[in-house]
Amino acid sequence: MNISPRVAQVCAVALLLAACSPGGGQATAVPTVNVPVIVATATATALPTSAAADTPWSHLELTGRLMYSLGIQGIHLLDLATAQEKTIFTLPDQAWLTAASISADANVIVLAYAPPPGEGAVQLGYTSIYELPGECLTRATSCTPDDLTLLVDRTDPHEAYFSPIWSPDGRYIYFAHFTPSSADSASPFAYTLERLPMTGGAATGPLEVVLKDALWPALSADGSQMVYVYSDPKDYTNHLFIASADGTNVRELTDPGSFDAVDAPLFTLDGQTVIFSAVGDGPAVARPNSPLAWLDRLTGVKVAEAGPLAHNVPSDWWSIPAAGGTPTRLSNIYDTGMFGDLSPDGQYMAYISASGLYALALTGGEPEKLLAVSGFGTLEWIP
Repeated sequence: MNISPRVAQVCAVALLLAACSPGGGQATAVPTVNVPVIVATATATALPTSAAADTPWSHLELTGRLMYSLGIQGIHLLDLATAQEKTIFTLPDQAWLTAASISADANVIVLAYAPPPGEGAVQLGYTSIYELPGECLTRATSCTPDDLTLLVDRTDPHEAYFSPIWSPDGRYIYFAHFTPSSADSASPFAYTLERLPMTGGAATGPLEVVLKDALWPALSADGSQMVYVYSDPKDYTNHLFIASADGTNVRELTDPGSFDAVDAPLFTLDGQTVIFSAVGDGPAVARPNSPLAWLDRLTGVKVAEAGPLAHNVPSDWWSIPAAGGTPTRLSNIYDTGMFGDLSPDGQYMAYISASGLYALALTGGEPEKLLAVSGFGTLEWIP
């Protein structure tokens, strides 16, 4: 049987999203934070209602709160001083959530969310952008879909808006946009980075396209710089890029070939350094047996969706000067699904991964486990 390159590419994407099975069996989802996925049929591991009083991080003297999303398990809040954990947004059956971000004034939470499909329909996980009131953080009971307000809706059933983040001044919400390409396109999909002007939690202008072939944005604390993942439409590889917040002054941060894939970037508080998750051992180490190579052999085409695949391949945390330079390895954990944020004093990074929720000192050392959570999601450290 002959398979066209385009069909092979689509199948590769489907395999990476775990939305199809070569043997025709039941699909098993691999949730990620940056692409539309098929919802898992398995039940997610339950979260603890609170952490124990003698938590392993007491000696770290961490302050503030961690807000993190966990797919069908909703949005959660961990108070680092009291070790109390609670659910602040609960999903109904068959709904889906991939990311959440809170404004600097803590008044509005934006999220990538897909409501339950109609009766008899399958939840495909193609998300739109919604908002929740910031008071969800302090309510005695969890917020629900009744508290949601739709900000950006889909017009195509197979497009998705995802990875929303606030600009530090609250003037914009940035997010990525996934769209299927037309039948005559050489690529089966496309990414754009877009932003929505905001005032007081309300949209005040039309969507603005900031960059094409880009996803996973993160802004510096002063709002002047943006780091993101560039998705090459020719070979589907991904690369770490930096630009001004309006999408100008674009340049690549890591040398091509330094890593098999990169994702989950963020700035240090001074904007001088970028931290990111990467697959591989860096520019000084050759990688003849890339963990991504199995897909090449299976499909006979270039790796599709390198970024989403990398999120589910053993990775580590790295840093690189925002002005460019040599990457520095920050961890040796070979974890998957990592997404992090910095403490208010910039001394620690908290991150969520497939194996749990951790704190990592940026000066070195081993990560310390805070909670044994299970699921893929996003995380923000709130003062």
